[in-house]
Amino acid sequence: MDDAKNFKSSLIIYVQRLSELNLKSRLVEVFQELFLDMDEKICGFSKKDLLGVLILSCSRYREVQRVLLQYGDAIGLVDDDLI
Repeated sequence: MDDAKNFKSSLIIYVQRLSELNLKSRLVEVFQELFLDMDEKICGFSKKDLLGVLILSCSRYREVQRVLLQYGDAIGLVDDDLI
């Protein structure tokens, strides 16, 4: 169980760092991997739920918000009234 928590924490830190550095192409690669086959699980976590957590954790970085919005809208995380 600790390994799964460590994986999730490390992934969150990784995508936050990608966002800080404005590495949009790498961020898209990570999100695309999770977006494909969203019904599957990775380390016991639903890919869809994990994608939602990652989107929210990176939302404060203005440079990547457009990328985040695309995936957030696709998984139903973004309310249409906000757009």
